[in-house]
Amino acid sequence: MEATAKVKRTNSINIRPLGIGSAMLLLGVLIYLLDRHPDQVFFIYALKLPYFHHPEHRRLFGEIGLNLPSFLHGCSFSLLICSMLPSQTKRNYFIVCVVWATISNLFEFGQLIKPLTIIYIPRFLLENSAFMHTINYFRYGTFDYMDILFAVLGCLFAYCILIITHKGGDHETSSTGIE
Repeated sequence: MEATAKVKRTNSINIRPLGIGSAMLLLGVLIYLLDRHPDQVFFIYALKLPYFHHPEHRRLFGEIGLNLPSFLHGCSFSLLICSMLPSQTKRNYFIVCVVWATISNLFEFGQLIKPLTIIYIPRFLLENSAFMHTINYFRYGTFDYMDILFAVLGCLFAYCILIITHKGGDHETSSTGIE
């Protein structure tokens, strides 16, 4: 007698959003390496990465390169996180995308109200050298309404990709195999 069992796996990774999110993240890194001064980008400075920015050259990505990182940040991190959720539902996708749009926009608004933002940062974080770059982000960063728009559009775009690549129905994603 042949015995078969169905196994339900709910912790599968959704490969398409993972790949798209990784590609968008790499594009964002490329923008920072080519179009931004290394002193303005924490990971270039901290990891001692090579950079190709030269102040006398035009921006490779043009004017859109100023706001494109906001789009790519929200989109890529939403896709990366959602691709690995243990429960991949459209509701969870929506929550993650809204949270990333909110985080991005809180950081942007933090640049608008610089003195208040810096005052409310806990003292123990002020003594952490890695966190000092975040403080400098608020202190020297420039508030831009277009970054808010681009962050929201990036998260909306991520949500659309997630819905298109969703592996299940309206409920939890699962794959069934016969062993």
